Amino acid sequence: MSPTALYWAVVAITLAGFLLEVLLGWLDLRSSRKGASATVQSQYEVDRTVRRQAYLKEKFRLDTLSSLLVAAVVLSLFCSGAIASLDDLVRGFTQSPVLGTLAFFGMLFVLWMLVTVPLSAYETLVIDRKYSLGNTSARMFFLDTLKTLLLDLAVGVVLLCGGEWLYGLVGKNFWILLWGAYALLTVVVNALFPKLILPLFFHLDPLPDGELRREVEEFSCKVGFSLGDIYVMDASRRSPLSNAFITGLGRRKSVVLFDNLVNRLPPRMIVGAISHEIGHWKRHHLSSRLLEMLSEALLVCLLFSLLVGSDALAAAAHCPAPSFRVNLTVSCVLLSPVIYVLSVLSNILSRRRERQADAFAKENGQGWNLSQALRKIFYSSFDNPTPHPLVVFLEHSHPPLYLRLSFLEEGQAPPQESVPPLSQGPETSLPDEAASPLRHEMQDHQEEEQSRDLCPLQDLVQDQNIEQTQCNESSNTESE
Repeated sequence: MSPTALYWAVVAITLAGFLLEVLLGWLDLRSSRKGASATVQSQYEVDRTVRRQAYLKEKFRLDTLSSLLVAAVVLSLFCSGAIASLDDLVRGFTQSPVLGTLAFFGMLFVLWMLVTVPLSAYETLVIDRKYSLGNTSARMFFLDTLKTLLLDLAVGVVLLCGGEWLYGLVGKNFWILLWGAYALLTVVVNALFPKLILPLFFHLDPLPDGELRREVEEFSCKVGFSLGDIYVMDASRRSPLSNAFITGLGRRKSVVLFDNLVNRLPPRMIVGAISHEIGHWKRHHLSSRLLEMLSEALLVCLLFSLLVGSDALAAAAHCPAPSFRVNLTVSCVLLSPVIYVLSVLSNILSRRRERQADAFAKENGQGWNLSQALRKIFYSSFDNPTPHPLVVFLEHSHPPLYLRLSFLEEGQAPPQESVPPLSQGPETSLPDEAASPLRHEMQDHQEEEQSRDLCPLQDLVQDQNIEQTQCNESSNTESE
């Protein structure tokens, strides 16, 4: 392609990416109103639905502003010739290709942070606090951002400087060695994550002995999962959200539970959530996801090797001669559609894995417990209960919640739990005549609380099934 064609390709891809992000955000915001009436159960639910809608609107505005600023910065750097000027500036104080690449991307990185960090701070410290979705202090946000920057710099320096050095050493075949370095770095980071990286941001404590630990160990033994240890992470310092995940390489894995999850859910629901994560391991999803990432990186490295020496690509950026750093910068824009398509394919596979993990939990008697845990976890967030189908297809790594609940609860019955006897000790235990009314009062209170907490999405699942039935009846009528 000619330099002019490449120039307009970069402009078109940047604008198209911005418009696509805005369109998907608008569609998702619009579809969120669809489930508003379905989740209303009481005045408390009405208030929460109104707050969810307000949060999603504010989040959409901020995301649109962020996309607009990023697109404006990319077009300004490319169209004004600032990339070429920055390359000339670097060549003026060093002739070392490795140091020049480090300085070039270092200045671009600073510019990027000046644009994105204030927006991230506003989202975390203003919007999330306003809607009680975050507890992060300004000091904590600054420290987390600093730690993240240092980690990004460490990885970036290795890959960028290593790529420049390998390109000068072996020429266009550098991409094979660069991919090998990326693969090795990925494995190392995954191995160090639970022991070195995660503790930089959170404090991990072993789960103490008790009912929860006993039930997790029993379920792990039942399904043949080699359990390493169980940790509780102090996520409540930053967010009220709940989650659980499995981490580590090798045969023995560690289970990490958010403290919000441990504090809010009964043990059987937590076991249900863990059964889903164990399902990922039993179905070999962790290793398949790692292979998928490495395959995507291999393809991107191959495509970049075809562009790294292009004179036309350098001329499109107003540079007289090609260079590793300039051509890499422009290639990031040109290859962004390919990377986006790969992400869509990855999301398709990810949703398939999530359905398989749900099926594993259901097959092992945890379907109902997992569904109730998902309801509780969803209830602590302001996620969209009815995302737009196009947004789900392109960007979601998980199936919509109402589909997961419909699958998990199909043919399942809630467990029958007996109310524990009321006692104040061996010497002050209540007689049966006195304990019986109090026991029934407590049981009614527990059932009321469970109904309020666990049913905000039941009507939504029913509405989705009714809509599907009506759609099928309409299709049958038309065919007749």
